Amino acid sequence: MTARTIPANRTRNAGRLALDLGMFAALLLLLEPHATGLPVHEWLGIAISVPILTHLLLNWKWVVTVTKKMFAPMPLATRVNQGLNTFLFVATVVAIQSGVMISEIATPGIADALGTARAWRALHDVSSHAMVFGAAAHAVLHWRWIARTVGRVFGIDTTPARASSPAVATVTVGGR
Repeated sequence: MTARTIPANRTRNAGRLALDLGMFAALLLLLEPHATGLPVHEWLGIAISVPILTHLLLNWKWVVTVTKKMFAPMPLATRVNQGLNTFLFVATVVAIQSGVMISEIATPGIADALGTARAWRALHDVSSHAMVFGAAAHAVLHWRWIARTVGRVFGIDTTPARASSPAVATVTVGGR
């Protein structure tokens, strides 16, 4: 009896998908602090740094390659992806940092001690909304990879005609 082997790229992509879905789930939980409670919101907001850095490191080769070619001709889709990723990274860093500054549980009193709580709170509101927008746009931009990887991991047919957009894939997976 021989063991069935799974190709390395399939398991790597499954791991990346799991990481991305975990970040997405955490982001959904972070959207409404009243639903989870302030302690969960604050600690999850700090903890999400780990999967974000992991995601960045897993894609570091692409980041370096595209950044080196920033001023060279490249496809528009790559430029849009690079701009969106930069926007998302900045929004995320600002949201996490401003969250730490206004924290009442995890790191209490920093902004209050500095007399800047109002400014940090406004910055947190704007940057966290920007982060949600950026994450949604990032998911839309990478929808085909998401659909293809979900299909490969779960054995779902995601041919381009059936899964060309999030709406179509939802209907296809839902079987309606």
